[in-house]
Amino acid sequence: MPPRPRVFSARWVVVLVLVMAGARVAHLRASDLVWSRPGEVRELVTEAARFRPFAERVAADVERALAATPAPTGETLARLRALQVHLGLYLGSDARALAAATWIRETVTPPAERSFSGLLTEAIVVARAATAVGSSSAEHQAALGAALAPRLEVLPPTAEIRAVLMRQRDRFRELSRESLLAEADRLGARLDRADHWTLADVDEVARVGHRLATILPVRAVLLAEFDAALVRRGHPGEETRRPTTPAPLPSSPR
Repeated sequence: MPPRPRVFSARWVVVLVLVMAGARVAHLRASDLVWSRPGEVRELVTEAARFRPFAERVAADVERALAATPAPTGETLARLRALQVHLGLYLGSDARALAAATWIRETVTPPAERSFSGLLTEAIVVARAATAVGSSSAEHQAALGAALAPRLEVLPPTAEIRAVLMRQRDRFRELSRESLLAEADRLGARLDRADHWTLADVDEVARVGHRLATILPVRAVLLAEFDAALVRRGHPGEETRRPTTPAPLPSSPR
């Protein structure tokens, strides 16, 4: 059987069409959003010529979904905001990514998780504004380290925060191109033959593409800063040295 055409436009189901037309229907649900399959997952996340158009299309669809009346809620809203962060950083829509990260932070319940939420997004935005160069450049990586370190220092010196830092540090240790491609292949086993992708599917694929392009190039910096933050803390609850002041967020991030 010949492969289906690879299209990037989203196929909105009837209820979403009604929502976008202004009809009063039930709150938008995750099941109301489906996209035509844009291709095989591994090719999509590893080839910028394929992933960027996909990311741009999904980002535009996310904006339309968030503008729907009534507004999406619950898991649907959370996934849409997460996509705003990942695709915003990938596409250079830093202000949008930062706004979404701020919204997500306000919804996080555990105090330690809330304190940490969004810090990496903030640091990436600050580093980009300071350097305007690619994430793999030494200049950008130095700026990212300078933006992230003080943000980690001012976190409360509690056992809960240290546990969060350790979990994040371990995730960066495990992050590699091989692990991300393995994740792409895992998703591909389910999605490469699917006619359509759900919101959850698109969210998972976008995370892999974002991590390959945005996070993996700065993995060494992130690992070093999280290691340093843990060393400064010694054991849970230990006093840290006087923190420095984090660099302010740019007034007009790109």
